[in-house]
Amino acid sequence: VDLCLGEFIMSLERSALASFHAVRPTNYYLIVQTAHARNDKSISSHVSAVLAPFTLRLWVLIFVAAIGASFLLAAQDRSAAGGDFETGSLPVLSGRAAWLGAMGVLGGDLSHQGGMRLSSRLTGLGLTFFLFVVGTGYTASVAAFLIIDAQSTPVSDIEEAISRHHVFCAPDYIHAFLVDAYPSMEILPGFHQRNSAFDALLLGDCNAIVTDIEDLHVLHAASTRYCSLAAVGRPVHTVQTGFPIAESVKQPVVYHAQKVMRSWEASLRPPISMCRDYEDAGDAATFTVSDFSGAFLLLACFALASTSVSAIEHLQRAHARRSEADTADLVVCSTASATSSFATGAIGGDLKTVVMENGG
Repeated sequence: VDLCLGEFIMSLERSALASFHAVRPTNYYLIVQTAHARNDKSISSHVSAVLAPFTLRLWVLIFVAAIGASFLLAAQDRSAAGGDFETGSLPVLSGRAAWLGAMGVLGGDLSHQGGMRLSSRLTGLGLTFFLFVVGTGYTASVAAFLIIDAQSTPVSDIEEAISRHHVFCAPDYIHAFLVDAYPSMEILPGFHQRNSAFDALLLGDCNAIVTDIEDLHVLHAASTRYCSLAAVGRPVHTVQTGFPIAESVKQPVVYHAQKVMRSWEASLRPPISMCRDYEDAGDAATFTVSDFSGAFLLLACFALASTSVSAIEHLQRAHARRSEADTADLVVCSTASATSSFATGAIGGDLKTVVMENGG
């Protein structure tokens, strides 16, 4: 045999017999059986689980950005006839704007978001989109945190399992490594089939196993029977896989074989898990400010655009007020002139009458 395509563990014994070309690493994890946590947690732990999707800094920045946009929206639409912010003090109007923005995210009437002016509508649009992105990210993450919070694992890593004198079921391909790496570990050997160690863990024959994480993913995709099994901690062991090839094989053949293996690896897709209620803890990530930097940037762009439009609107209103004032001044002056002429004529007539009477 000149070459054998496939994923083979590149052990020292095999490497001494043939040359290997690496394909990808394989990680071995500690697998334990999860148990639903008792409902005796403190109030603070329940609150922290609800707030866990966002960091404290992100919560603060979201609050500041929403309130700042609300103040801008209320200031732009203030005193607009027929609008939501026609009357009231600026703090009251800002609170009303924040409330309407939240209602828009929750499915309320978006016609009340913003109001009568183009600038306030731009700000309202930016605020609504910002809160929509924040709400979507929070909803997508909080479910995973609540599921994880509802479960517990007996140990957090392999060292803790050994210190508690747990019994391990060891598949054949990992048995030798565990014996050398953890001499004090109590190991049950003899699991020749890949699924036999998982079945023994479910039956209670052992407390934990160390196995290829991909084997667990395959079982989660095949049946819900194994959904109570979960990987904990960091990888216990990592091995390199590859395919053996004879030294007499020419380099073009080696290159073609590597190309085939890379194409095969790229075509692999992770199996779809049937265990929706037993997600790994690593799948629930806390969002940071950098994760929502795009949403903050878009909100700032909307605020900048609306501020520019608001300045133009202010100049237009000022020009309209000056035009109205000039028109009013002309009307007043015309009326005053007519009144003055009438008064002079009357006074002249009176004087003339008086003179005629004196002369008579």
